[in-house]
Amino acid sequence: MAIIRFPIERRDHCASGATVEHPEHGICEVLDIPDDAPMQRLLYRERDHAWVEANVRELRQIERPLEPHELTDDYWEG
Repeated sequence: MAIIRFPIERRDHCASGATVEHPEHGICEVLDIPDDAPMQRLLYRERDHAWVEANVRELRQIERPLEPHELTDDYWEG
């Protein structure tokens, strides 16, 4: 198995919790990064509440993931 090392500036790119845009699927939230496929992302497609898989190269991150210290009660209630 090959180890893929991302440049330090890309380590948080399309991390779990980030909002991304896919050319076919539109606006999605990154749910997970499979351990056996680090270039793949499991996405939650907002328009029809479907789960889809996509290659990270197809995604454009439009909102960074929230850090744990940024989560508030308002976030969890919304």
